[in-house]
Amino acid sequence: MKKQQVMSILVAGLAVGLVGCSKAKTSQPTVAIYHQAKQGTQIWYEVPNHDKITKNTAINSIIVLNNNNKITQYSINGRKTVRSLDKYSNKRVLTLAKKWDIQNIEKNYDDMYGKNDNTGVLTTKYSKKEMVNRLRAAPTDNEFTIYENGSNKKIKKESMQFTSKQMENSIVRYDLTKPNQRFSINGNHFIGYLVTEHVDGATNTVSSKLIQRVSNKDKVAGFDSAKESGIKVKKVGN
Repeated sequence: MKKQQVMSILVAGLAVGLVGCSKAKTSQPTVAIYHQAKQGTQIWYEVPNHDKITKNTAINSIIVLNNNNKITQYSINGRKTVRSLDKYSNKRVLTLAKKWDIQNIEKNYDDMYGKNDNTGVLTTKYSKKEMVNRLRAAPTDNEFTIYENGSNKKIKKESMQFTSKQMENSIVRYDLTKPNQRFSINGNHFIGYLVTEHVDGATNTVSSKLIQRVSNKDKVAGFDSAKESGIKVKKVGN
């Protein structure tokens, strides 16, 4: 009788252990972009919408989200690649992003208007220094919205909308979809979204990807909840 009780306890313990293992395998920590930003400063990278992102993929801009609903967009126009990140911590990237942004503006100025403010392909009333002051990155308000199916409550996409200094203070909206971009390069792990960029007044949209370097290779990107405090919710059809 005692032997049977011991066997029953062992079987029960094994069942609990198997259940625990099953959960460990299927559970994946999810990053919801707005919720994450509310916890502290976050760095994202905008890259071209290639089928496969490699170490040589260009970085178009570095996007910094803060917990006060602010966004700073540092434009570097492909002058750095994903491989460049190998050398830098996130803290170092935050420092260098300001430098790279200014260097990008100065290089664009030289290409368009000529070096040392001499006449180039185009003309402008602004000096290089004035152009840098006009276009250099600065924090601006950022509004997050999720688009929820009115019937089944399924989230179809999430967007963030802000004023872009690089685009002469135009309103820009990033529609985030397909939060399943996950890959590793040179030991760095990334997650991300597919992005459709809308610029106020423009008829065309631009596709790209928004990726983030993460420490946990099992992390996945996801949408925020409609119950997330401070987020806007729009009901949409099928």
